Amino acid sequence: ALAEAGGFEDWTQLYLSRTQYNLNVDKPTIAPWKFSSPLGGQIVSAERNPYFMGVDAEGNQLPYLDKVSLILVADKEVLQVKALAGEIDLQGRHIALEDYPTLKAGEDSGGYVMAIWPTVEEIDAGLAINASLEGPLGDIFKQADFRHGLSHALNRDEINEVSFLGLGTPRNQVPAQKSHPFYPGDEYADLYMEYDTDKANAYLDSVGLDTIGDDGFRLLPNGDAFQVIITATCAFGAWCDIAEQAAEMWK
Repeated sequence: ALAEAGGFEDWTQLYLSRTQYNLNVDKPTIAPWKFSSPLGGQIVSAERNPYFMGVDAEGNQLPYLDKVSLILVADKEVLQVKALAGEIDLQGRHIALEDYPTLKAGEDSGGYVMAIWPTVEEIDAGLAINASLEGPLGDIFKQADFRHGLSHALNRDEINEVSFLGLGTPRNQVPAQKSHPFYPGDEYADLYMEYDTDKANAYLDSVGLDTIGDDGFRLLPNGDAFQVIITATCAFGAWCDIAEQAAEMWK
């Protein structure tokens, strides 16, 4: 009844409309900003949240600005054109390092400053294996040594050069700052990261992928072809480029 009254097709749409903070402006949040207008139009606004826990060194509550407005654009190409024209006050999302040389060269004409800031996130891009998958493929995915093998097959230094202009620091998904109370130590930040195809093959052999088919690719223990499907969104940074590089390295 509530879904029908709200104009939704079923209860799942009603549920999502209430749980997503960018659609339900009445949902409580402890984030720095609280949406004052929902997604849907070209301009979305957010106001500073008085319940946000962050303060600066002098004890002043963050964020400093009372309100921000976000202008939604069709794609990253439109965003870059607006950035080059100096039409953006501040932008971090959807600006890829591959665009850095172009945007840096346009600083004077566009009247803006292009800066590289260290991240507080664990990683900029990563690959996660679906360990909840069932069946013969799921039996392989659930084994830690399978994931160790894939990790050793990734040439992260090459990915860093291609996708991050060599400015990144290859690492596992752990808290970014060593001063973070949950930082587990360098041992875990760099665990299983050495690029070593011999180790990678040994790990894959050990989990039952030691049979090679006529096409040169590995077979599952039941004789079926072993295939991994990689899904990635191209909306952020170089995620799709990294996924393509990983696919080539894993071949």
